[in-house]
Amino acid sequence: MDKSWISLPRYHRKYAEGVWDFMQYAQANADGSGMFYCPCKMCKCRSDMHRFPLGTVWDHLKSNGFWERYTCWIYHGETSSRPHDHGQFDETGSTSNDPTTTFINDMFPHDSGVCPERQHIPQAPMQAVPRGVNTAGIAKYNRLIAFQQTPLCPGHEKTVLQCVMEVMHIKVDTKSTVTAVDRYLQYAASLLPDGHRHPTTHHKMQTVMTAFYKKEMFQMHAMIVGTISDFPARGMLSGNVVRGYKACPECLSSQGCSNHCNKIVRMGHRAYLPHDHPWRIDTGAFDGTEERGVEPHRWSGEEILAVLDEYDFGQLSNHPDIVARIPERPDRYKFWTHKSIFWELPYWSTLLIVLQD
Repeated sequence: MDKSWISLPRYHRKYAEGVWDFMQYAQANADGSGMFYCPCKMCKCRSDMHRFPLGTVWDHLKSNGFWERYTCWIYHGETSSRPHDHGQFDETGSTSNDPTTTFINDMFPHDSGVCPERQHIPQAPMQAVPRGVNTAGIAKYNRLIAFQQTPLCPGHEKTVLQCVMEVMHIKVDTKSTVTAVDRYLQYAASLLPDGHRHPTTHHKMQTVMTAFYKKEMFQMHAMIVGTISDFPARGMLSGNVVRGYKACPECLSSQGCSNHCNKIVRMGHRAYLPHDHPWRIDTGAFDGTEERGVEPHRWSGEEILAVLDEYDFGQLSNHPDIVARIPERPDRYKFWTHKSIFWELPYWSTLLIVLQD
């Protein structure tokens, strides 16, 4: 199947045709759940949090572009050219069938080369790692896999990592002290032949488990619940237009806007008063008119996201050549300059207060 379209601009006709072919392919190989991993540049098929109905995947691919490195569609039914070798225990330890390997691969899905369906991702030829690339995840993954594949002693069915995890569970379940764990480890080690790799202190076990704890703590606590900025900065963060007739991010309406001294101002604030308020008919204290208007509709996050998902805003750029290729937006979409990346967060549209100024 031709996949050269993946790197084409989103507005290119062949890109749109390629996305359509991909959607047909994904539908033909669906697992029946109605949910699909999203291969857009934002989601990159990272986890089950990035599985959506096919229509949402279509919107993401139109808005964000296709993940260019995803050329073997193993998340969508394509068979890998290098199946993973699932063997049995040997002198070097256990294989990926072991639960500890599964746990490690779940923690480091992109460093392990294993996708959520446990299919092996073909690796590119070995190349030097570019300067500036963070290899910490790869290093942690390799270190844990080394512990997982190292038996306690030659021929033993238990690996170092399995032993550490089991002892840590025992410590928690029995509320054992560090001293008690040290004594247990030293006794267990004395039963093994010389040259064993059984940890002999609680501190050495902690060295092995540190990567697990750090990874789990990050996953539990990382969440954006809002931002605080001035109004121009809000425009950069939210994608809203913050000047001119389209500058209200709450009502998304130009109601009451007019030009005074070359400045766009919003008048008609009496429209926000109750319909029977005396100020509505007080012509002398205001601009000589009665106010018969009603308060503009205040948009919810779900309503805004539904509109943003309808339209491809194109590449965000000030370069005149790129801007010239982006078609004129319909009036319905002129309240935004682009779709903010915050909308990719699954909970963003449901927050009551997100961007404050």
